[in-house]
Amino acid sequence: MSKLLTIVLALALAMAALFDSKNSTPLHALTRHVRRQLLRAGRIVLLAAHELWPGAIWDRLRGLRVTVRQHAFYWLSKGLASLTGTERYKWEMALRGHRFDILVPAGGQTNFPGGLRSRGVPVNMGFPPRKGDVYHVDSGHTNADDDNPGTNPNHPLATWDAAVGKCTANNGDLIVISEGHAENITAADGVDLDVAGITTVGLGRGNDTPTFSTTAAAGSITIAAASVAVHNVKVVANFATGTTVGWTITADGDYALLDGIVMRDTSTANEFLKHVTIAAAADEVTIQNCDFRGLIGGSMTNSIFAEGATADLVLRNNLIHVDSSDSVVDHLTAAAVRAIVMDNIIINEDTGAAKYCLEFKTASTGVAARNMLGYNKVDAEIGLGDAMFWFENYGSNTIAESGLLDPATSHAIP
Repeated sequence: MSKLLTIVLALALAMAALFDSKNSTPLHALTRHVRRQLLRAGRIVLLAAHELWPGAIWDRLRGLRVTVRQHAFYWLSKGLASLTGTERYKWEMALRGHRFDILVPAGGQTNFPGGLRSRGVPVNMGFPPRKGDVYHVDSGHTNADDDNPGTNPNHPLATWDAAVGKCTANNGDLIVISEGHAENITAADGVDLDVAGITTVGLGRGNDTPTFSTTAAAGSITIAAASVAVHNVKVVANFATGTTVGWTITADGDYALLDGIVMRDTSTANEFLKHVTIAAAADEVTIQNCDFRGLIGGSMTNSIFAEGATADLVLRNNLIHVDSSDSVVDHLTAAAVRAIVMDNIIINEDTGAAKYCLEFKTASTGVAARNMLGYNKVDAEIGLGDAMFWFENYGSNTIAESGLLDPATSHAIP
């Protein structure tokens, strides 16, 4: 009887698609592209299913080759949504035992209106495939709880640190932080990224970017393990006398990656005194595509501060616009080896002591290339690194005038 019911349901879906007059084109964009692989797998499934679609029916349909047209699925999904009192529905495809969900918002009629997700993770985000586990963090979800396993986006974890605690070192685990996530950081290890090889990805942009507010002087995100990567999160200083440092990269943080990080002050009092500190011997740290901005008139000393010697530090494609009483990027404590500083815009609005936008200790090696450096004081020297190569860097210490090649050149190439 159950097999007969399954066949009848499958035929109904196919007939609905066949007589669909509003959209008579099958999903060729999908079926033609993957048909061979699906046939080799021995099954094709293309159906619209509500989240509460009975698992037994799904299992029966898995073995059938059924192709239907989009508009018929749309109305089927709408009907199921109205019966269950929700507007959320989705397309589902099973390919060799792995399920993909194509999320379709209410009223959506395009092939992939909500993007393609696998295990709740958006596909084709520009990140390499990973073999590890995926953990979801979303403070705004009604089911958010740090006691959840965290592997189901509908039952996410409430905090970033809880997700870190569930990861396995060097397993390629991924933490996905949902749009609109918000969290306060009250301690130096309020978020302690102490599991090697994990990657965190924040979803959304602008006001939807996952946001972490430092509500204590010591509040900081700490990277205390090797090969930790963080993409697209926002960190806001919100403590009355200033947050000492937003990101702390310890000596164990080799190969740390900060990518697309946004940092903001709440006021000239509620500000970062430093954005990032890098411990001595933390090697091959990369800070790229970041947007660090501070308010004029505060007490910031540095944006990026190296506490000691580093090797293979990379700073590229960052915007840093601050009011810093000392050098914006300060690597004066000890020499850098093979530092790469390229394609950054670094502005210091400070009008006090004339320091540098980029300052590297004597004997530091590496290259500074294509940086735009501005310091709002006429006697500021802009850049320092006497054993480094400098290519096409422009500096200005005068408002409303174009930058000059800095350092200037006097040598000749035979």
